[in-house]
Amino acid sequence: ITILNVTYSGANAASGTFSDGPLGLAPGSLFTTGAALNSLPPNNAPNTSTDNGRAGDPLCNSLIPGFMSFDSTKITITFELAPGFTGISFKSIFGSEEYPEFVNTSYNDVYGAWLDGQQVVFDGDGAPITINGPFFNSANVVVPPTTGTEYDGTTDILTTLASASPGVH
Repeated sequence: ITILNVTYSGANAASGTFSDGPLGLAPGSLFTTGAALNSLPPNNAPNTSTDNGRAGDPLCNSLIPGFMSFDSTKITITFELAPGFTGISFKSIFGSEEYPEFVNTSYNDVYGAWLDGQQVVFDGDGAPITINGPFFNSANVVVPPTTGTEYDGTTDILTTLASASPGVH
């Protein structure tokens, strides 16, 4: 993979990098609808939050029918996949401070990743990852202190495999 361009859209305080991440995922980047510093452990508050006063994202809204996203933060990576390769892979974790207090309410945190306009990140059952979705209504939610963050619930490490032909994406 050759990275051709990277653009960030979001509040300045809503992103960061880490060398020692949650569940052993490191190094990496953090993108949040709040403040990146609020993700740091220990988990000592049930409602840590920052309102960045930003709009949501239409792609995220498409994953949560009937709801609107807010404080969208996104990174857009344009890359070229070399001949002979058939896709990409990346690891991620989705965490939310809205778990468990706001599960199945009007607040619906959402995580999406798109490749050429197609959503490619799903929970273990193939559903989009949202605070009102099946994952956060299951016994599979990772909770403190195992999360290694301030977030009250996270996924485990998600490994995304997405098919792509050689060329620019």
